[in-house]
Amino acid sequence: MKETIKNSIQNYELENKSIQNNLEEKIAKKIEEVQNRKKEVEQIKSSNAKEKSSVESTYKKLRGVWKEENGDFYIEFTTKKKKKWFNSGWFSSGKYISGYITDFKKIGKSMYQFTVSSEKWNIDVSKIKNKKIKIGNITYTYIKKS
Repeated sequence: MKETIKNSIQNYELENKSIQNNLEEKIAKKIEEVQNRKKEVEQIKSSNAKEKSSVESTYKKLRGVWKEENGDFYIEFTTKKKKKWFNSGWFSSGKYISGYITDFKKIGKSMYQFTVSSEKWNIDVSKIKNKKIKIGNITYTYIKKS
């Protein structure tokens, strides 16, 4: 009987150690997973902050009046009451579109998309340093600040 109790205690201690080691391994893996997830979240936050900064920087470069290269159609990017605004048209005739930009985002290396009302426009800013932008097939040249 004494021997049986002694063996039972030894078996219990071995099982307890095995369970404890297994638990410690699982906890270590979970800690590593959580730390990796935190790193991923920080990278995403950093990436989002950089992209937001890029979008805001690009919008600031767009602010002003732009004229159709081979025509008399004008567009304007401006800010009123802390909102981004877009105006376009033949201003001398009074026919134009005006509204605030509800969404302005990067969709490619030098491509952005902005939304006014329910209409979306893609804008190529690859030549903005040369004071040229392209919306659709139309190239616009920078004229002046608003």
